[in-house]
Amino acid sequence: MTTKADFSAEQWQALMQAPMAVGTLVTLSSPAIGDALKESVAVAQAIAKAAQSSGNSELMNAMASEFTNRASAKEAQIKPEGRDPEAIKSQMLGIVRNAAEVIDSKASPEEAAELKQWLYGLGEAAANAAKEGDFLGIGGQKVNADEEAALAEIKQALGM
Repeated sequence: MTTKADFSAEQWQALMQAPMAVGTLVTLSSPAIGDALKESVAVAQAIAKAAQSSGNSELMNAMASEFTNRASAKEAQIKPEGRDPEAIKSQMLGIVRNAAEVIDSKASPEEAAELKQWLYGLGEAAANAAKEGDFLGIGGQKVNADEEAALAEIKQALGM
């Protein structure tokens, strides 16, 4: 069973940044201030739910519980490089790819699949958090084409 102790500090930070990168990718795909807040809250709630679940692997439990620690969560924050959305997107995809490589190099195939599915699920939670293209709650859709494309890129970056 893979534990936090199996990772270097640098590798662990790569894992800890992945959930934030996934959420950022979905938010960047269809930016709107109100929706961004809902999407961020959805990611935080999904992480909190994982931290409370006892059915996860030890590795996933360790990751999720780290986010309940303010100091650890602060270390996982990502400083975007510049203001260009495409550059930020590229940076976030790089973080997700790096995390997937770390996962594949250290975790068992079962743990890797579980952790990657969890990360992808965070993106799905963000995409489903707010209706896109609505006006005062009228019309719109849960997941728009841009968010679907972001989810596909996340899945590819995770090697799923």
